Parts: sequence; C-alpha cells; structure tokens
Amino acid sequence: MMITKRRAGLRTKFNLLSVVLILTTALGLGVLVVLHEQSSSYNDLILRGKVTASMLANNAEYSLYTENQDALNRIVDSVKFDPDVAFVVVFTANGKLLAINTKEPRLIRLISTLPSWASNETVVGPFIELPGQSLYVDMLAPVHTQSKRLDNDLFLESGQGQNEAKIMGYVRLGLAQSRVDQELRNFLVWLSMIVVAILLIGLTVTVVMTNRITT
Repeated sequence: MMITKRRAGLRTKFNLLSVVLILTTALGLGVLVVLHEQSSSYNDLILRGKVTASMLANNAEYSLYTENQDALNRIVDSVKFDPDVAFVVVFTANGKLLAINTKEPRLIRLISTLPSWASNETVVGPFIELPGQSLYVDMLAPVHTQSKRLDNDLFLESGQGQNEAKIMGYVRLGLAQSRVDQELRNFLVWLSMIVVAILLIGLTVTVVMTNRITT
C-alpha cells in the first residue's frame, strides 16, 4: 500500500514538473517568435513606406516647382489603391499645402500642416492615433532639386560651380498599421494552435514515460 502511494506521489511530481517545463518552454518560445514577427513586420512596413515616399518625392519635383495642381493631384492619387497608405500630402518648403489625399477624413486636420520635425532626409515622426483606429506611421520625405551655377574659372576655384541640392518641398506619407496588426493576430492564432499541439504531445509522452519510470 505504501509502495503504491509512493509511486502515485512520484508520478504526480514527475507529471507536474514536466507540465511546468513544457509550458514554460512553449510560452517562452512563443513570446520570442511573436516579438520577432512584430518587429519584422513593422520594419518591413517602414522600409516600404520610405521607398514609396522617396519615389513620390522624386516624381513631384517638377510639379512642385511649377505648382501644377493637376499633376500634384495625380501624384498623391497614384498610391490610393495601396492598402497600407492612409494619406499623402505635398507641401512647399515654407509649409504651403499644395495637394492632399487621405482615406480617413478625420486625419485631415492632423496632417494639413508641415510638421516641425521636417528634415533634409526621409524621417519617421511620431505616430498618429485616432480613437478606435490603429496607429498611423507618419513620415516625411524632402523634395530635392539640383541648381547648377555657371561654370567659370572663378566658380571652379571657389568650389561654387558644383551642384547644390535644395529642398523645394516635402511629401508627407502616412501608413496604416491595420493590415500588419491583422496579420499579427492571424499569426498569433496559428502559433497558439502550434503551442497547444506541442503541449498535448509533450504531456502524452510525459505521462507514458512517467508511468514506465515509476513502475
């Protein structure tokens, strides 16, 4: 009787220890995988946004110089079918709004002015948040132009004959994180199913091995 009780207690301890180890390992790996997936998805979104913003800035150079409204409208409308792009705004260098396109009307009052963090390179600013909506990534790409001075001996000696990049204006691009968030939720569901399967297999193997060991 004592041997039976001792075996039962030993079996319970083995099972409990195995469950704790398997659960801790599975949850730890799951958290690491989720954090990696979240970081990777966000970085991919930022990289694609920077490429898109730079492309729009390059295309807007001449239209911005001439302030051709129709051409600027076509430029901001060119990415309206991109599911990640929430808004596109074109400003002059002094902050005058020339063109705007957004899928969310509530964003207009937040994006219709040139941000104070405008720079001479493409930068990502603070997130924009609307009630009941995902965060929006806000980035700004400068529109550069090249001004070439007359090349004569005096300019060449002083170094003033070289091209000088000037900022004509800015393209403000907003990216919605809703698609990334949805993909992350789908990934969490898939990962949860994998973790549950690992736990079931691990527990089954543990119970079988524990019974053999205690016997």
